[in-house]
Amino acid sequence: MNLILDQGNTRLRMALFKEGNLLAQHYLTDATPAQCLDQLSILGWTYARSIYSGVGQAAFYEALKPHLHDPLFLTPDTPVPFRSVYKTPGSWGMDRKALVAAAYRLYPGQDVLLIDAGSCVTCDFLNREGVYEGGSISPGLYMRAKAMHAFTARLPLIEPEQEVALIGTDTVGSLQSGAVNGFKAEVGATIQAYESRYPGMITLLTGGDLAYLAGMVKNSIFAAPDLIVQGLNFILEDNA
Repeated sequence: MNLILDQGNTRLRMALFKEGNLLAQHYLTDATPAQCLDQLSILGWTYARSIYSGVGQAAFYEALKPHLHDPLFLTPDTPVPFRSVYKTPGSWGMDRKALVAAAYRLYPGQDVLLIDAGSCVTCDFLNREGVYEGGSISPGLYMRAKAMHAFTARLPLIEPEQEVALIGTDTVGSLQSGAVNGFKAEVGATIQAYESRYPGMITLLTGGDLAYLAGMVKNSIFAAPDLIVQGLNFILEDNA
């Protein structure tokens, strides 16, 4: 069995895989290495190998490493089966690398657009020849809401809602409409732009704000909430 540790900007996701199947998972928010180890002890998971992926979290991994079984730290140099033409691989996020690894294994020989709706909205494109070409990064939903509050004198900080009116009838409603509907419109337009260039393309939606995009799931657009941990598990298996 494999232990997957995926460290985001605020949340640590733990997942347990057996023969490619996700058996269990657990989340910790703003956790320290000690809290992570304590939670693993409480969970009592047994595993043979482990992989850690983090956003600038090398120190976090070093604190965990002595306590993990056969650990792998995902870096830009970790071998992957797909080819990349990204010009700055050293700055390429490991979460994006894991997503592309999952797409390569799950949808071989197909054009795949991966959209991760998290702190930022990242779009990554893997072509049917198995080559990662790149993508885009833009502010995530909550980042948009926080920016409107932080960079103005009077606009309040809102908590985005999943269903909002097109026309806001007050300031909060207008902020909700701008943040949420603008977020959805950007993702929808991005998908359409790629589909016009790559007919028959598959789109995979994932990330913490996936629920806001639920209405877009149709035909060749799929919700894939476990895609990052699946990709990390594939990378771990490939490097066993």
